[in-house]
Amino acid sequence: MLRGASIIAALLACLIGLADVFFDALEFPNAHVAIPSESPAKIGPFERGVCLLRGISAEKNPTRAVENFATASFSGDERAKYAMALCMLEGVGTAKNQKGALELFRSLERRDFAPASRALAYCYERGLGVEKNPTAAKAFYEKAFAYGSERGAVELARFCLENSLTPVDSKGLAEAVKKLSKKGNPEADYALALMYSDGVGVDKDVLESNRLLRIAAEKGVDSAQSLLGMNLLKGVGCMADEKAAIKMLMSAAKAGNAKAQNNLGVCYKNGIAVEKNLPLAVEYFRRSADSGYPVACANLAICYLDGISGNYRLAVEYLKKAAREGNTDAEYRLGQCYADGKGTEENFIEAAHWLSRAAAAGDVRAKASLGIMLVDGEKIERDLPLGISYLSDAAEAGIPRAILHLGACYYTGIGLDKDVNKGRALIRKAAEAGDEEAKKVLVKISE
Repeated sequence: MLRGASIIAALLACLIGLADVFFDALEFPNAHVAIPSESPAKIGPFERGVCLLRGISAEKNPTRAVENFATASFSGDERAKYAMALCMLEGVGTAKNQKGALELFRSLERRDFAPASRALAYCYERGLGVEKNPTAAKAFYEKAFAYGSERGAVELARFCLENSLTPVDSKGLAEAVKKLSKKGNPEADYALALMYSDGVGVDKDVLESNRLLRIAAEKGVDSAQSLLGMNLLKGVGCMADEKAAIKMLMSAAKAGNAKAQNNLGVCYKNGIAVEKNLPLAVEYFRRSADSGYPVACANLAICYLDGISGNYRLAVEYLKKAAREGNTDAEYRLGQCYADGKGTEENFIEAAHWLSRAAAAGDVRAKASLGIMLVDGEKIERDLPLGISYLSDAAEAGIPRAILHLGACYYTGIGLDKDVNKGRALIRKAAEAGDEEAKKVLVKISE
């Protein structure tokens, strides 16, 4: 039995403010639910489900809440279908069924139900029930914003600015976010700070960006704390303040912010603004990596490869996680692990695959490694034109082993017109840069 005369106010507060406490900012529609105060037991199944889910004038009972949402759904209540989808997405009161949740979100989205557009964007952004797809995520955030969703505007701004994407209507988006910021919404403060930082939809103003970041940080927005911490550390738009920076980063890290955890790991590993502490650095990297942050996965793997805790096998596992998310450094290092048989069996097909991805992203180390493999043609099929091209790029960037092998190609006439003098000069350059193999080769060709 539902209890209490305050059920109307409590339920409305739940519906209106639910975004901040339920399913990481996924919201119920802002429905004004009429509940007779003299007979609260007469409320409908959707309203009853919300009360049972949130413990409003009733004991919390997620299972019964879902039963009530199901009953209301059969009657065509879109709010109830959305609530059912949220519960299925997170496994609250029912078995987790992300694909089933997505089907419900899509059916509601086709009816122009704005919260469902945001929910689909959320799923595509985080890979819930579907593969991560930034393009699809942006499209659904844009649609939610077009429907007039205030939170949709905030999420669109945040998502675009955090992922270097351009909103369709930058100025219109900035105005919408400004309105919500003026209402005291801290997430809007953070999103608007990002817009001022990059000059998207507004004139670039780093000072105003930091002012908004401070407001959002003081209200507990961990992303704002993380970014402000880095600005304070680097002196971006403010006087550098290492003590305040670390305090901000720690606050964000404590709240579970993966970027802040990773950045603290970098600080402790290198003694930046704190005393060097490798075990603590590894712990922060691990926390961040276990949240799925690709940069932290790569950083943790590097620690393991360098013999700082862990082992090579674990290093490869974390490199795989980061590489699958498109982290270029991880792609290069994973390719090298496959080529060297470090933490895994030698596999030159896999090595070439990951090195190719890193090289395509511009990593000159990967170009050097792959160029050598392609020119040698011992472990993978020889491709002299592509190999020489990669070696040339890497040599121009100053990679000693690339300079050595490019010099060898000129010296021997492999893939290039033979030029002994140019070849010898490049080999000498590599040796002078400290390449041990180049030193040995230089001695041999000088005899």
